[in-house]
Amino acid sequence: MGGSQSTRRVTVINDTNPDVIKISDDVVHRIKNADPNASSAKTAGSSNAAPVYPSYSELMGQSNRNQQEQLDKLDAEWRERTDELNRQNQQLYKLATDKFTGSVVDVDKEYVGNACTSPVCKNTQGAVLECYRKNGKQPLLCSKEVAAFQNCVHTTRHSIGAN
Repeated sequence: MGGSQSTRRVTVINDTNPDVIKISDDVVHRIKNADPNASSAKTAGSSNAAPVYPSYSELMGQSNRNQQEQLDKLDAEWRERTDELNRQNQQLYKLATDKFTGSVVDVDKEYVGNACTSPVCKNTQGAVLECYRKNGKQPLLCSKEVAAFQNCVHTTRHSIGAN
């Protein structure tokens, strides 16, 4: 009951022009006046009108001006799409840059901003530098000053770590 498929086959042999298929007026009339509900091959929700594409001969018959107009129209559409994608890309880049900058500020506040940035052990450091200036050719004579500087840095490091 309406569920069987048609076994009718149509074979078209076109010896004259391979780009043109000729059909009789009777077939055209039957196609135009066909009841859309009578077709058993019709699926639910399908459109009555099939898309119409120009044949090769029709395309070749178009004037160059018409072809150029179509090309210009397509070019304008693609340029508009590309411009829109570029605008979206710039917005995403700005958002990512702003988020990255905010993260850098947060990290700076959390870790770098709390660090002690003033020089430590200035006196002992100065003593080491002065000793090296006086004893440039014999730096081992400054071992007491270097040891005092190391102890000062060690003590300062532990006091910062305890806080």
